[in-house]
Amino acid sequence: MQARRRMRLPTHGSETASGEYPGGPRNRPVAFRLARSRSLLLAATASLGAAAATAAAQVPPDEAWRTLETEHFRITFPEHLGDLAARTGVVAERAHETLSAGFRAGPGGTIDVVLTDHVDVSNGYARYSPSNRVVLYARPPPDHLALGYFDDWLEQLVVHELAHVFHLDY
Repeated sequence: MQARRRMRLPTHGSETASGEYPGGPRNRPVAFRLARSRSLLLAATASLGAAAATAAAQVPPDEAWRTLETEHFRITFPEHLGDLAARTGVVAERAHETLSAGFRAGPGGTIDVVLTDHVDVSNGYARYSPSNRVVLYARPPPDHLALGYFDDWLEQLVVHELAHVFHLDY
């Protein structure tokens, strides 16, 4: 039977030339291990917060959804936003033409647009996976200084999010 060797815990400054501690990472100073644990906890908390924000921004599946198709877009919207969806189609086609002329040929295939008013912000986001998709939150901005100088908030929002699709689908 072999006798167990007692390992001496390193003290400050006892790491080797390569920066490692004798005996491996378990023998690092306690302050280092606590700082790392706090960092991991903070990262986990931030991830959960982001997941909760994403879940809160989901659209309800029990809504009466409709679809409007244009040459380059498939616009899905709640029934009560029909007029805004038709206007979004016109604005999106005009933006597609402008961006195609200014950047390059547009993305291949149909671009999905989800128009919803289930959040209280005037914003949106774009994704390229699993398909090119733009989600637009159809809330006109209140008298917000950043958007107050634009005639048409919907046009600004559509052009902005569609520019992301052009960029991401390159």
